[in-house]
Amino acid sequence: MNPFLKGLVSATAEVSSLFIASTIVGFGLGAGLITSAWWMLR
Repeated sequence: MNPFLKGLVSATAEVSSLFIASTIVGFGLGAGLITSAWWMLR
């Protein structure tokens, strides 16, 4: 495996893991906001 391809693969893995992490964090924040709004409106 040449170094360029290796760097490309590691960069892609890093970006995808960051994307997955931000998606999970965003989903958690959204769920928290919805839950708190629901508790306030009850």
